[in-house]
Amino acid sequence: MTLVAYLWRHRERPRLLSPRWFRVWAKRGLTGFPLCRLQIRRYYLALRGASVGPRTVLESCHFNGRLEHLHIGSDAVLCAGVKIALHAQVRIGDCVVINENVTLLTASHALRDPHWRAYHRPICIGDHAWIATGAMLLPGVTIGQGAVVGAGAVVRSDVPAYGMAVGNPAVVIAGARSEALDYRPAELCAPYEAWLGPRAPAEAALATVNASHERAARDLVA
Repeated sequence: MTLVAYLWRHRERPRLLSPRWFRVWAKRGLTGFPLCRLQIRRYYLALRGASVGPRTVLESCHFNGRLEHLHIGSDAVLCAGVKIALHAQVRIGDCVVINENVTLLTASHALRDPHWRAYHRPICIGDHAWIATGAMLLPGVTIGQGAVVGAGAVVRSDVPAYGMAVGNPAVVIAGARSEALDYRPAELCAPYEAWLGPRAPAEAALATVNASHERAARDLVA
């Protein structure tokens, strides 16, 4: 199903000529260009070899390397300033959120190599994971399903499913997040929300994520 068909089929249907009806259609008109821009960006990456799932939101991200190495699932959100080095495979699952200015590195230099040779390692991010603002993932890292990487964290080893990694170097807190995740973060973005309407279950899920994030950070400090 194309994005247009999906949005039309699942669109909010306020009562004809009601105040809500006028507000909804005004918002749809105002977000029409951003919606087209998001789709053009997806198609451009696909033409260059990347695999990007339906309804995924890609803001002004920066990709360095072979786009054939990039695989992103559906309903994910990659915010402005995300930088991804594609010297090896990068797999990003469904409903993943990667916030502003996150860096994913797939290559580095071996410190113990007298010739300082480079090496390449893939990065894998599981469904419903959340990578917060300014975090950095180093080569070879796997972020488990539903895991959280805190703002500014530098992750050099795997993060288990539903755990949290905070700090530099990152320390993993296991079991810090609910395992009952049922939301599509892309649907919270204005161009999609204008058609689909408020997504209360998704907002509640993200509120739960925020609460668990703050609780885990307090526990770490304590």
